[in-house]
Amino acid sequence: MGKISKEQFLEKYFFTRGIKKFRRLRQILVRKYGFWFFKDVDSELSRKQVKSCSGIHTKQDIHDFMARLCEKDYDYTKPLWEIHVMEDYSEDESVIFIRVNHVLSDGMGIMSLFTFMNDNHNPENITQF
Repeated sequence: MGKISKEQFLEKYFFTRGIKKFRRLRQILVRKYGFWFFKDVDSELSRKQVKSCSGIHTKQDIHDFMARLCEKDYDYTKPLWEIHVMEDYSEDESVIFIRVNHVLSDGMGIMSLFTFMNDNHNPENITQF
């Protein structure tokens, strides 16, 4: 993929492809009368789920960062996903960490999202969830 900044990622992949197509990325879970429901939220709240991070330059750093992400609880006042864009992994590479709660979709749905956000995607093959 090469180098990409947080703003480039937001414009090229997320807002033009991801958040428009996949409604669950624009929702939070709310509890009412003992049941959980999805509620639409402002797209600015979703935008804040994409974060820049730095200080990761080796594979061990990647493993350590992923371990910290796995240990962290989800904040149910926000969408149940987050993306971390590591712009300065190396001179010519960036790293993108994507963390998604399984409640948003099954594995195939998440793979559809990743495929849809890929430069080589075919929109005909993507289903709405």
